[in-house]
Amino acid sequence: RVAEGSDYIKVVLETGEEMGFEIPSISPEIAAAVIGAAHDQGLLTVTHVQAIGEAREALAAGTDGLAHLFTDAAADEQFVADAVEAGLFVIPTLAVFQSLPDGVIDESTMNDPDLAPFLTPADLQSLNMPFAGMEQMSLANGLESVAALHDAGITILAGTDAMNPGTVYGASMHRELELLTQGGLTPTEALTAATAATADVFGLADRGRIAEGLRADLVLVAGDPTADILATRQIEGVWKGGIAANRDAWAATIAAQAEAAGAQAELLSSGELLVSDFEAGDLSAAIGQAWVPTDDQAAGGDSTAAVSVVEGGPEGSTHALQVDGTVGEAFMFRWSGTMFMPSAVPFAPEDLSALPVLSFDAAGTPGDYRVQLYCANLGQAVVESPFPVTEDWTNVQVDLSTIGGCDPSGVMAIIITSGTVGEFSLQLDNVRLSAAD
Repeated sequence: RVAEGSDYIKVVLETGEEMGFEIPSISPEIAAAVIGAAHDQGLLTVTHVQAIGEAREALAAGTDGLAHLFTDAAADEQFVADAVEAGLFVIPTLAVFQSLPDGVIDESTMNDPDLAPFLTPADLQSLNMPFAGMEQMSLANGLESVAALHDAGITILAGTDAMNPGTVYGASMHRELELLTQGGLTPTEALTAATAATADVFGLADRGRIAEGLRADLVLVAGDPTADILATRQIEGVWKGGIAANRDAWAATIAAQAEAAGAQAELLSSGELLVSDFEAGDLSAAIGQAWVPTDDQAAGGDSTAAVSVVEGGPEGSTHALQVDGTVGEAFMFRWSGTMFMPSAVPFAPEDLSALPVLSFDAAGTPGDYRVQLYCANLGQAVVESPFPVTEDWTNVQVDLSTIGGCDPSGVMAIIITSGTVGEFSLQLDNVRLSAAD
């Protein structure tokens, strides 16, 4: 990490016990060794925790700060004293915990008239996806801990943990500032947590304040956020590095996306939809995004993939999608193939619950292939359903709702890949979505 130019080192201490499942985690001894090595290189360390026990381990290991504040308990006197002695800073990310433990959605952000015109369909989907079922964790614990740590002089920084469920980039920061004031910070202290304090802690000497010679990262608001923190939402203008943001153009883009989403919703209620037959000779689809290649190189693998439209196809079809690739061995979860994102916004969830049955014709290098899905209810987990391919055209049909617990009301991507090591060539045609029998 030092050799690649990292400025900070993040350590994760997370067993998952407080969330009701198990996650392999490093030991406290390894955490202490990593933090010590980082300090030897002069690097700041931040440790991810969600439980008070792991927070105590992080303190004992010598971390400089906590990414998230535990919400399975409120900070006790001993923890506060230890944090003060260590000079700890804390990024509570209260916005990501606000739906715990009962999963109640906070609608204040998505319904705020100052923020709503700038929220994409994907933003609205995320804000409508709360965490739930984690009875040991609660926002109330987080607020109580923030109050105790703040009263003791601990540096509190503003962060949101977007894009976790219930959060979005940008808008959730306004909610985080509001929650920090509910945790005992004054509006001015909350603003400082998002600006000067963060710049100081992370050594960003060229920003975080309004002063001659510093970066002109500015937000102009109509009201006085030092008196009312909600005034941060009454934005008149934004400048990043001195360049003015065109907020009107962004609002127009959001309105166009909403219109496109409405048109797609009509198509998806039709009973059957021909997504792509490739007869036009291109990679386009009736909804969502065009077909693209996908492989494991971004994850460190050595697979390759390329897509094109070729002449020929099943039963008189004049064109089909050609996928050529090589599945390598460098990555454990190797893949190579093609991907289709059904939403008008890339990687945004699309409601396919009325048409959950995916069908297509396939032919190519004999072997085992699979339909893979990214679904909003499963986070970043990929689920899959295998299917065989032969040199002859065959029809494949799969109900998306039967694949790995995917909820078809929030499908983000449909991926067709080979996982068999070696070269392959695959043709696809007549991709359809239809209602279940």
